[in-house]
Amino acid sequence: MSISAISEIVLRSEDPLKTAAFLTSFGTAVEWLPPIPLDQARRWYGADRELQQLRVATPATRGAVRVLESITPLRRLRPFTEGGYGIDFYTSDVQFASHTVARRGHLPAPPLAWFEEKEELIEARLEDPTGTYAVFLPQMDQVSRLHPSLIDITPNRLYSELCMTSWIIKREDREAERDFWGEQLGLRSVIDTDMDATDMGTLMGHVPAPLHSMQFALDGSPCLIDLLSYELGQVTSADPQTSAISAIVLDTSPDMAAKISGGEVPEEANRGRGREKVVRTQSPSGIPLELWSTR
Repeated sequence: MSISAISEIVLRSEDPLKTAAFLTSFGTAVEWLPPIPLDQARRWYGADRELQQLRVATPATRGAVRVLESITPLRRLRPFTEGGYGIDFYTSDVQFASHTVARRGHLPAPPLAWFEEKEELIEARLEDPTGTYAVFLPQMDQVSRLHPSLIDITPNRLYSELCMTSWIIKREDREAERDFWGEQLGLRSVIDTDMDATDMGTLMGHVPAPLHSMQFALDGSPCLIDLLSYELGQVTSADPQTSAISAIVLDTSPDMAAKISGGEVPEEANRGRGREKVVRTQSPSGIPLELWSTR
């Protein structure tokens, strides 16, 4: 009875094809999926038709970003707002990666160096063309000590097979989230530390503010989780239905899904792999979760 994978980040888009084209700037390929069936689209999203879905991932990776068509407008990215914030694509050369992304018409901010426990970390940031989520490009040769990846054994790769989803949570929810992901779900704690207020504020596009990061991973999974909170408690609430980054997907057993969700009855749904059992629930602070049964 355990979590077998953090398999996907769910990203909603009013134009999935344009979103997929943007995400292929980061070493990914598009996998076309069957549409979300009408019955599921109606139950989950209030739609009156099938909805497009596709998966964007590094070739040979079994998960990553699943892009869903949204029939409702999504809010623009705002600092200090609760909910899904960004996606990290790890690279072996942030300068060259930034250059190639810029040549495709998406201009990242200049790479910024900041320090974590005396280690220099280099990272660039940009927003998607709709301004609804951020993309970060961390340089993997510095952070691979935290996240083992194929770059460790094939350093000529420009992009890792890994990606990470970042969420803004309120400071008062930090302890409950730490216990949920670490103790209850058994994920590995990668980082649990205060960040450099000035550099991280610059990187995230807002004024300097004391920031705390909790990162969780499951070895062998393609996705990682980063929960960010501000020490001054200035995070405002937001409707999760308006967030582009809309859910974290966990593959697990039916028993574990029932335990996490408090006994919710699973339903049949389709994420592009045929009919499966899924429970939709949330973390203690309200992060939407999809728990797909692997058997």
